[in-house]
Amino acid sequence: KEMELRELDEKIARLNTLRGINTGELYTLRGKFKALARDYGVGFMVWYWCIWTCTCALTYAAIEIGGVDALALLARVDAW
Repeated sequence: KEMELRELDEKIARLNTLRGINTGELYTLRGKFKALARDYGVGFMVWYWCIWTCTCALTYAAIEIGGVDALALLARVDAW
């Protein structure tokens, strides 16, 4: 019974992907995030957005408040 459900879940996931490709839903940013939420759940989406938001906020704070020279840091990385 459990194996049958797994096979059905795989088929549904494949059909959702094909539908997204045919309708063009997977070619837009909004469509990609809708598919991500559908496939992995809302909890994962909350975690995903929290990680990205924290990364952006910490990078901005390091550049603006911390006095990190982003161009010099990028030049050093580029020369490496």
